Parts: sequence; structure tokens; C-alpha cells
Amino acid sequence: MFFVSVPAHAQHEVQGAGNAAQNYVSHADTTLTGAASAAQVLAANLGRVTAICQNTGATNSARVGDSATAAAQGTLLAVAGAPVPLSATNAIYAYSASGTTVNCAEIVRP
Repeated sequence: MFFVSVPAHAQHEVQGAGNAAQNYVSHADTTLTGAASAAQVLAANLGRVTAICQNTGATNSARVGDSATAAAQGTLLAVAGAPVPLSATNAIYAYSASGTTVNCAEIVRP
């Protein structure tokens, strides 16, 4: 039996090509209604390398994650806080208990 070592590649690399071309794709802000179910802010995208989400609201926090994102589930987006990178290709949802505005952008492979 023979084993061949295969190098691991970072998500931004294409096998054997080093750093692959990537594009930044901006999206409009999404207004979240307080205590409503999670809203989809980015569609699933197999070409996505990273999603970057930020709470652009001035008073209320939000959470981002999958379709089960809720008041106590998902990654916290602080009020006017730093952007949060998400290495995921599935749809991204956001939730806010009191309502706020979030913005998500994508780094994608062309």
C-alpha cells in the first residue's frame, strides 16, 4: 500500500495555483424587524470564500448564522462593532430582538 501526501490548501487558494483570483461583492443594508424570525441576508454561494457581516445600526445588537439564528443562537454582531468574517458557502441569516440594520459583503471566486 502506498500513500501520497497531498498538500492542504487554504480556502482562498486553488489547488496547485497558489492564491486564486477573488472579487469583493458589496450588498445593500438589510433592516431587521425586532423579534421577527431570522432574515436571509446572503444567498448560498459555492463561489464564496468569505462573507463579512457588520451591524450598522446605532442602538441594538444582532446575530448572524444559519436559518436557526435567534436571540440566543448565532454569532453576535455588536452595535456599530467590527465586521465579522464567516467562512461559509451556505445562506447567511440575521436576527435582532429589537431591530437593527446589518450589512454583509462577500469575497468570491470569479
